[in-house]
Amino acid sequence: MNPVLDLDISYLRARYPFQRLLMPQGGILSGASKMAPDQGSPDMHVAVTDIGNMTKVFPHIIKPDGNDVLDEPMGGAGADLDEEMAWLRAVMEGAERYANMAYDESDFVVASGNEIGELGIDLDDIARCSDAEYADPACPFNPPQKSLPIRWTRGWSLSKKCERWVPTVMTHLYTRPSRNERFWQEISTGVAAHTDLGAAVVSALCEVIERDALAILWLAQLPLPRIDIPQPYPPALADNHRMLDQSLVKQIFFDATSDLKVPTVYSLQLVENHPKLSQYVNCATGFDPATLVAKTIREAAPARPVLQQQSNMPQNVDDYRALSDGANMLGLPEWRKAFDFLMKSPNSISLADMLAPDLPRPVDCIGYILEQLEAQGMEAVICDLTTDELREMGIWVVRAVIPGLMPMSVVQKARFLGTPRLYDYPRRAGFKAISEADINPLPQPFA
Repeated sequence: MNPVLDLDISYLRARYPFQRLLMPQGGILSGASKMAPDQGSPDMHVAVTDIGNMTKVFPHIIKPDGNDVLDEPMGGAGADLDEEMAWLRAVMEGAERYANMAYDESDFVVASGNEIGELGIDLDDIARCSDAEYADPACPFNPPQKSLPIRWTRGWSLSKKCERWVPTVMTHLYTRPSRNERFWQEISTGVAAHTDLGAAVVSALCEVIERDALAILWLAQLPLPRIDIPQPYPPALADNHRMLDQSLVKQIFFDATSDLKVPTVYSLQLVENHPKLSQYVNCATGFDPATLVAKTIREAAPARPVLQQQSNMPQNVDDYRALSDGANMLGLPEWRKAFDFLMKSPNSISLADMLAPDLPRPVDCIGYILEQLEAQGMEAVICDLTTDELREMGIWVVRAVIPGLMPMSVVQKARFLGTPRLYDYPRRAGFKAISEADINPLPQPFA
């Protein structure tokens, strides 16, 4: 049992209406506690929330073997130099995870792609595996079939300003997909929670763009430019970077901004002689590069100890399917060479020279993102996942779906290598043109 946070509960209850999420009776989250950061890492407050055994409330939330999820880590985590902010991040992530799993079958409609027609996203536009992947008996996915019935979730196209339905397997977790729906990996990419709807939408869109960038850079092994961090550190970065400097962690930052022109920072943490996590990667997308660098430092704090608690990895890399499998394998000291394409990159850029659109309001950020997507012939759809009880507490939870972008897959036998963008973007961006034979054979290290 983790120790409790050093915060005044009555103060939290008075300031944050959604503190009721953690009420002893009737709360969604069963509690909030603090976790010790990884030894030698930047010394930050790390808070974790727990949802508890969701199977008791929602029978569809079960493990693949049919057992309940009592021992599954299903809550949220947050880190910050300020303990209250760490608590706030953990609570909001817990609410996000809850809403992503809480549903009733009456929330959906069942229809084939042909039947739903232009009301739904075009299944031909979404990422897919290659013919070689589909031909492998170990691939768990099938090509989407427009003639077969699947479940659809109501959404709204920000691009077309109209209702747009999205396959439920792309919007929720623990959907227990039928064979017809097994064309997508259930993952939380693009889900965001916030008390402000506009801010939630921005965060959700940015995460989809972030995962597109980190998937392509890893699979295509793009030699990204290293970001030169100035001193004195910019104010948005100063406190977090000073804490990093006092730790045993060396962190290198790379500019992963794609043709979508939303600033993206990819980071590689190195800890010499660490037995489990000598290498760790993460990524952040937003509108201020200095803030993004600080975010990658902060978000590594809860991830590092959690990753080291994972066990029971498959012996064969081809069997990797869990989010932590690739990260745990490539975190071992002997796999440092897997990151040579980044560490030996001859390219660099100063933090000040990174793209940084000056957009003060969420509505401006959304408009900017939609312009970039339209230039690439892409559409953005938002699905409202907010449950009744979260809405009463002033929380919005949304899922962003952008057909055509590259998903981040941790399923080694299904990495969506048939997606045109995986090959088109590196060529258009001036990197080396690649084919499927050139794809990085190693598993995705992000978790």
